[in-house]
Amino acid sequence: MVHIVKGTVAAQRKHSSDIEKCLDGCKEKFNQILFGVLNEGNQDAHKMEASIFKQLMQLGFILMQLYFSAKNEGNYGKTLKTAQGIAKRGRTSVRAYFSIFGKMKVTRYLYHIGDVSFAPLDIVLNLPVRWNSLIC
Repeated sequence: MVHIVKGTVAAQRKHSSDIEKCLDGCKEKFNQILFGVLNEGNQDAHKMEASIFKQLMQLGFILMQLYFSAKNEGNYGKTLKTAQGIAKRGRTSVRAYFSIFGKMKVTRYLYHIGDVSFAPLDIVLNLPVRWNSLIC
């Protein structure tokens, strides 16, 4: 159970801005891929395949950034009710995440119950304890 507390207007704008930037990046990269496929003339098939693959990896990276941006840094409000008691939201923390698309940074809020800190977003998204994705 989560106590929902509306974020500040500035925080909501930043969140929306981050998502819009990722969406714009996705659209731009996808259009680049389409343009390349339709306008490369008589390029060798294996070279086109390599080009498409490289660009799809870049698009995948942007899509993963969008995925993490949509999670609002794991901001579940000022307090969070847990089985161990009420956790208070603290500062954000950045962790590395290696996906098949490349290394990225994931910013998420830490919550505290006494001296114990945890990142609910790590739990919700089933992020591995180590830095690499479960696919790698």
